[in-house]
Amino acid sequence: ERIDHVLKVLKSKVGDTLNICLVGSGLGKGIFEEITSTHLKIKATEIAPRAQAPFELLIGVSRPHSCQKILEHGTSMGVSNFNFFTAVLSEKSYLDSKLFLSPEKYLKYGLSQSGLYHKMPEVSLSKKFSGEQKFILHPGNNKTFQDYPLDPTKKITLAIGPERGFTRAEVEEFKNLGFLEVSIGAPILRVEIATFAALGQLHLLLKI
Repeated sequence: ERIDHVLKVLKSKVGDTLNICLVGSGLGKGIFEEITSTHLKIKATEIAPRAQAPFELLIGVSRPHSCQKILEHGTSMGVSNFNFFTAVLSEKSYLDSKLFLSPEKYLKYGLSQSGLYHKMPEVSLSKKFSGEQKFILHPGNNKTFQDYPLDPTKKITLAIGPERGFTRAEVEEFKNLGFLEVSIGAPILRVEIATFAALGQLHLLLKI
């Protein structure tokens, strides 16, 4: 797939340069040394570590297709930890999806599109979090991210419900754990769209 992209879309030749992500090491440049129909040889140069991904997600497990999008595009938008858990209104069978057994493909897609981050995110099927700034998306709330002082040096945890949302009891449970309710707008959004909209707002406010 990657070779096909290089040959047919990029139409690269030996000696051409490209931006690369060396997973776990950093971002930099690469020079094509060999290009054939079966393999690529790229010399990495100027590799340097860049920004640390500043977000982690707590997500009520949703349709695998939605979770796939969250893994890919969430990675490109700076998510370092994806923690999927069975919310009260989640469809329990979704956790049996093969997606959660081998999500690396989609994480790599996300890193390749990012241009900012290079560390492989962690994926777990548990309700855990480590961020010091904690928010739960809750439609209809009159508070937004702008109403709270955001510290760009500290990780932010976002709790996002499944397709049918969180129950009131779940919201209260999160609030008891120090989560602050925020709204990202009036429309009721799909899980993946709500995720990207929230991350986009945070990118803007944190000036990432």
